[in-house]
Amino acid sequence: MPNSFKIEFNIQVPISELFSKLTAVESIGKLRKSEVQTDQRRILFINPPTWIRQGQNVLVFLFDNEKGGTRIVVNSSCCTVSQLFDFGQNQKNCIAVRDQIYLLLKP
Repeated sequence: MPNSFKIEFNIQVPISELFSKLTAVESIGKLRKSEVQTDQRRILFINPPTWIRQGQNVLVFLFDNEKGGTRIVVNSSCCTVSQLFDFGQNQKNCIAVRDQIYLLLKP
């Protein structure tokens, strides 16, 4: 497995609504919200390292799409460049963020 993973998807929800709901989330599983950049609509979540595993940074980007919805890009990467394999953790992080977004938008 590589040391990063990225997913992109679109939803038909205005970007301002999604951003406000997502910034209210403090954690997603083991991921903890670390930084919010409101002007660029970016949110950084961190899976902190422990003595037995490396940590990951998960960056969520929100963009307007042409249909009035939101294009979401979730990129998870290892904290250290020396880590060559993540054993699927970056993919799991991206899927967890995607699932949380869908859960937030559920009526």
